[in-house]
Amino acid sequence: VICNVPATVTIPAGQYRIYFTVTGAGVGSTTVTASASGYSATQDLSVNVVTPQLNFSGPSNTTVGHMSNFNVHMTTPGAYYSGNQAAASAISVNLTSSAPGVATVPSTTTIPAGSTSSNNTALTGVAVGTTTLTASGAGLSSATSGVITINP
Repeated sequence: VICNVPATVTIPAGQYRIYFTVTGAGVGSTTVTASASGYSATQDLSVNVVTPQLNFSGPSNTTVGHMSNFNVHMTTPGAYYSGNQAAASAISVNLTSSAPGVATVPSTTTIPAGSTSSNNTALTGVAVGTTTLTASGAGLSSATSGVITINP
């Protein structure tokens, strides 16, 4: 199964279209076909479900003993509104610091169902130096942050 769509939709009287949600269920391409009783034409909708790409919003540089909040958000490459494709169910994202002796992060964060990004997650400065963060998860394209400096 590539995607899920409602089995039926109803176009309200006086309207000529209805919007509905297409939910990705697996990576691939498929066609959704719409037809209506009393109409001879059908309408095809090509659907490509792709792997979501993770990205960082922040974190910024911080100091030893302090925290810097950041979010992990997902985009959908090739989508018309690539930043507005919300998670159908909660997505667990693994986080790692390239230098845990310099800065630590929680091992996971979550992108809630219906959202495009995690809630504020905190990087904690441990010692002077630099680090980068990596976000990864099953069925997701991973991301690496820019260099983060921990100051005295």
